[in-house]
Amino acid sequence: MASLPVAERDTAWKRIQAGFILASELSTTPSPRSDLDAALEKIFGEKTIAAQPMHASCPAKIGGQMGKKLDDWLDPILYPTHSL
Repeated sequence: MASLPVAERDTAWKRIQAGFILASELSTTPSPRSDLDAALEKIFGEKTIAAQPMHASCPAKIGGQMGKKLDDWLDPILYPTHSL
């Protein structure tokens, strides 16, 4: 980080701090999905069949620039493999 310009170094340091705080607040033990989580996942899975063709040309990405295109998230074949 020392080789970065000061502004970029400050930005990187803030991201590191935010990541540390976020990680310290997250549970390290996986919790079972609730009935609501399961129902929501089922609804989204069913909607992929109807929604995917409508969003095929949408350039939006979920997860920022490195995220997946909306079309990829709504692919009915790949949807079950996504980590929610």
